[in-house]
Amino acid sequence: MRKMSKFEKLGVVAAVIVASSFIYMKKVYEPQEKRLKTTVANLNKVVGELNSLKTIKSTASLKVELEKKKKELALLETETGGSDNADPDRQSSELLGKVSTALERSGMMVNSVKPGGKKPDELFQWNSYEFDLGGGFFQFLRFMERLRAMPEPVKVHKLLLEQGKDKDKMLHITLELLL
Repeated sequence: MRKMSKFEKLGVVAAVIVASSFIYMKKVYEPQEKRLKTTVANLNKVVGELNSLKTIKSTASLKVELEKKKKELALLETETGGSDNADPDRQSSELLGKVSTALERSGMMVNSVKPGGKKPDELFQWNSYEFDLGGGFFQFLRFMERLRAMPEPVKVHKLLLEQGKDKDKMLHITLELLL
């Protein structure tokens, strides 16, 4: 075997250095870099969530704020002549009138309306009404869309759709609304 020249020795050393650098980059450095990036991303996410949280106010400041709001409410009620919640029967009759208007505009025929009394729920004290209606399916869908668009809370509690007995293909609809 012949002796290697200095130039060949430097070439072999350079090849070993390049090969070992390549292996180090692929096997050690890049996996560590990926783990670091995911860790930094997770840390930034947690820090962002932490920064988005508001500081919790003390109970004393909350009580003071509550008293201010109560005074504001009392002032506004005296200026406007009372609260809207003062007469729930009036509210219920106004809402029933809006439902009736929605029925008329949808083209539905009202056969009867029966009050069903009060039904408590976790959020509201509902007034129940049972409607006996007649009309086409698309008219009924229009009516339901109008109910959904109302700003007041309206809940469809029970619904029964039956084919009408007449040959005009009208539906017989029994509907319990909670207003």
